[in-house]
Amino acid sequence: MSEEKPEDRCFLCGEAGELQEHHLVPKFMTKFYPDLKGRGGTMDLCPTCHDKVHYLLKPIRLALKHEVDLNAQEENDS
Repeated sequence: MSEEKPEDRCFLCGEAGELQEHHLVPKFMTKFYPDLKGRGGTMDLCPTCHDKVHYLLKPIRLALKHEVDLNAQEENDS
């Protein structure tokens, strides 16, 4: 009987099974911040958590693409 190691599970939810490698510094960020290239590392995520992480990154990707100031809303709320 083989024991599962923590690294054989999704980093976020702990699910065992198929895992996908997720870059901690998204590849699209290096286009806007070249100094980030090669930094960060990766984590193993199940497909469900991987999809959720990328869904949450969509607004950031769009804001950078269209040069939106991500701090503007926060300043207006004060």
